[in-house]
Amino acid sequence: MKKEFLKLILPFLFVLIVVFIGYEVFDYSLVNEKDVQLYKDNIKSDSGINKYIDGDIELEKIDSYSGIVTVKKYVFNIPVNSNFVDLSKDEKYYIMIDVIKILKKTKDKSIPGTSDFECGSNKNCYLEGINFVHKNDTYSMMEYDNENDSFYHYQMEVNSKVMYRPEKENEKISASSDEYSEKNSNTDNETETTVDNKDGNDWLSLNDNEKFHAVSNALYNLEQEGYIITQSEYYYIDALEEFYSDSSTTSTSISMALALIGEMSGTITR
Repeated sequence: MKKEFLKLILPFLFVLIVVFIGYEVFDYSLVNEKDVQLYKDNIKSDSGINKYIDGDIELEKIDSYSGIVTVKKYVFNIPVNSNFVDLSKDEKYYIMIDVIKILKKTKDKSIPGTSDFECGSNKNCYLEGINFVHKNDTYSMMEYDNENDSFYHYQMEVNSKVMYRPEKENEKISASSDEYSEKNSNTDNETETTVDNKDGNDWLSLNDNEKFHAVSNALYNLEQEGYIITQSEYYYIDALEEFYSDSSTTSTSISMALALIGEMSGTITR
């Protein structure tokens, strides 16, 4: 009896599964791929971010509900390399903030309407946040104060556990919400800081964030030229600080100093 019942019901179950899968595929096909690709391209065009990306950025639907219109929520899953994992908690947070800023800027400049991208008639589709994925670890950043546009109104989680919320770390200058609002309003410019045409005097005038991005961009360019970098940005920042602590070396260009440090320590090879 049970076998006969199974024989009767299995074809119906199969049809239901096929219909469900077909709906999901069709549903996803309604997403405007040009909008999605624009977000991806703008993220990867930032050299300070792209050097941490290790694979294709994927869009994932995480929720949907229907009312007068259908609302769908998505995240971007961004695979990252071990260099990102090696960064400090603050560095991870602000790099992810840079990605959020790129997403918001892309929306404001290029994609009209309420939705973050088109996804069919009577549907609103929104980007809820980003996931940086490395092996079994997922670093997530979701907005939790939608009524406040300040970029420090975000939280970073690791594997669904709260790791970093700026409002709980106001005593730290690098994490203070007020400091972040004031000092990092020019983050876009700081991420473009390079070592080009700069010497020791220029290095000493840079703030910590500018030093990080200057070295980070220099290392990225070296990697693109085929060099192998075995240390993080902070190793070279500390070495440059020591190098320029002697006033007789301040006339040496940062590029030359970085090359000397890499050669003498064996941490930059080809």
